Amino acid sequence: MILADCHVHSSFSDDCDTAVEQMIETAIQQRRKYFYITDHHDFDYPAMDDGVTFQLAQEPYIQRMEELKHQYKNKIDIRIGVELGLMAHIKEKTEAYAKAYGYDFIIGSSHLVNGIDPYYPEYYTDKNEYQAYEQYFLSILDNVKTYDTFHVYGHLDYIMRYVPNRTKPYDPMDYSDIFREILKTIIDNGKGIEVNTGSLYKGFDFPHPHSTILKMYKDLGGELITIGSDAHKPQYLGYGFEQAEALLKKCGFDSYTLFADGKPQQIKFCYRRYTMEQVTKETWLNALLPIHNGGRLNQLLSVMTGGNIQYIDWLINMGIDTMHAAQQAEIMQQVLADAQVESQFVVPATPWQGAGILHTSDGETGLMVIAAYAAIEDFHQEELQAQLQWLQQMQHLNHFPVRMLLLAFSKVPDPVEYEQPGMLNTWEWEELLETGMHMAIGQQADLAEVMILPMVAYPAWLEQ
Repeated sequence: MILADCHVHSSFSDDCDTAVEQMIETAIQQRRKYFYITDHHDFDYPAMDDGVTFQLAQEPYIQRMEELKHQYKNKIDIRIGVELGLMAHIKEKTEAYAKAYGYDFIIGSSHLVNGIDPYYPEYYTDKNEYQAYEQYFLSILDNVKTYDTFHVYGHLDYIMRYVPNRTKPYDPMDYSDIFREILKTIIDNGKGIEVNTGSLYKGFDFPHPHSTILKMYKDLGGELITIGSDAHKPQYLGYGFEQAEALLKKCGFDSYTLFADGKPQQIKFCYRRYTMEQVTKETWLNALLPIHNGGRLNQLLSVMTGGNIQYIDWLINMGIDTMHAAQQAEIMQQVLADAQVESQFVVPATPWQGAGILHTSDGETGLMVIAAYAAIEDFHQEELQAQLQWLQQMQHLNHFPVRMLLLAFSKVPDPVEYEQPGMLNTWEWEELLETGMHMAIGQQADLAEVMILPMVAYPAWLEQ
């Protein structure tokens, strides 16, 4: 699952009447690991009949968020952000406002063009649709060349929500030169963009920005990208995140970005599945034999995670027949302590078939565990569910990555034996895999990664 919704509003924003505590509780119910609050502040926003001014009272806002950080510290990690309305002529006071408090995360957004919000019909009275879009996108270009204050630029094509003719989708390629310059400037300045799913619950079939813009950003070398719902009500927090993740993967992204103290952290997408159509059975066997040797398995896992896993110190003699769960937990905790990683352990309900201490390319040390099933009669949903719950407990208790490798072995005949009782046929093998994956996702396991591998193995090898 996506660990955080990075664009959330509360009653500290003029256009929202939802208490921030209600948003936090919703994030906890969704099992998010982090909660980002990004309420509005727009200097020089014109006085409107609806009373909206988008002036954020910074001191009360920060004070309350700091209180809530302490109150919820054992349930969720609260990170304090702000959505700043950007215009070139207010650069000095906007940047002074941003620097007055060390925000974890700042979204820069374009809500006004020449003092008018495209939300209101007045913006469109003296221009055709092309001109309305063009002026809006040119104002963004002006802002990204002017500001260094923000971390990501919000809802790049926000205007599409409010154009008079919403039934006619706009074509980003009509403004490709502008977008290319916007994105190149953002990348060159070390900034990012966001995928904003707010358009999905406003009747559109794609999030901001359009996939054409996302692909252009990726092709230009863009990597920093957050995911946010722009939620003003609890029911929209995390809205459409599965669609956003699928879109980002389709556009070539293998990770998304979180911020803390203004610094980005890339988070790999979870739940990778590899099928036998992608590789030969010899590839799997060569990678896994012998499993406790670890070398070939480490190479495979490194490839699977895009190099994020550098290597794993596999703990030997972790077999289910040789060691109780409590003994496994004791050994794992001791090895983590030897690696100078503080940990809190609870005893798992069932032993693992394998476990090891993983080391990532980011310099983190964490835990990798293996659940392996070689026959359908050995697979019990209750057992896997208990294992996932244990992993969730471990993730919540500790601050290091926890990964699970779920292996599903499909037995095939030995070269000289064509019939073996109890072998899994293709249907059973797929059922086992799909059940395991759906359980992992259904549990919304708050883990660094759950990796699921179908395997082919000869019965004689399994007996060794």
